[in-house]
Amino acid sequence: IVLGHVDAVGTVRRVIQKGSQKDLFVSFPKKLKTAIFEKGSIAIDGVSLTLGKVTAHGFWVHLIPHTLKSTNFQGHEKGARVNLETDVLMKLAVKPKVH
Repeated sequence: IVLGHVDAVGTVRRVIQKGSQKDLFVSFPKKLKTAIFEKGSIAIDGVSLTLGKVTAHGFWVHLIPHTLKSTNFQGHEKGARVNLETDVLMKLAVKPKVH
């Protein structure tokens, strides 16, 4: 669940075109690390996506033909800066408790 707020800016580090599918590897700031996990959700430039493999340096998203056709991701290349928003439920789950 995303709300349309930008949490941070990431950078597209790798792009792999596989036929009609496009895979992006995106780096993210350390402050998002606790809210990013494999098969979780993230919004990139306002589009909610499922996370693929997550590493210490970034994460993969795998864009299917319908997503590429319906968004501006076709134009995203290596070096592109992207707005990131993590799932609001995950934010609540990892939010520090205030006493």
